Amino acid sequence: GKFLSFISEHCDSSCGVDICESVIEKAKKSYSGIKFLSLEHNGKLPFADGYFQTVCAMDVFEHILDLESVLEEVNRVMSIGGHLLIATSELTKIKTVLIALTSLDNYFYPASPHIRYFTRKNLEDILRKKGFELIGYKKNKTYLGFIPKGQMVVAKKNS
Repeated sequence: GKFLSFISEHCDSSCGVDICESVIEKAKKSYSGIKFLSLEHNGKLPFADGYFQTVCAMDVFEHILDLESVLEEVNRVMSIGGHLLIATSELTKIKTVLIALTSLDNYFYPASPHIRYFTRKNLEDILRKKGFELIGYKKNKTYLGFIPKGQMVVAKKNS
């Protein structure tokens, strides 16, 4: 809700969607001027084809089991040439080695809500497979000034 509240000041319209009803209710109370909806059980977004020019997924993709279906649905509700803004975790070879040496059990703990781990390349690959072209990339914070904590991506919907 907080990020959506910030960007909604710069948009013609905005809407937040989540699978958790309690999160939706909290967002509605905190940000009364913004529309929030629960994701339908069938995974379909309640919007027409090509409805959005921009879709944001901030710290979402690492929690999704069936990412391919979600990307197909996001593609459906976006207009051609629209933008998908993503913030997610990032794994690199150096980060993976450091995790293996220092905190493997905690990082990959079975009950962790993070079920997806992305490299820049594998995120770009799945986006391309689902009709998007990566047009912007930036590290999102770092450990020791060079090991990325996460990544920020801008992808454009192709025809």
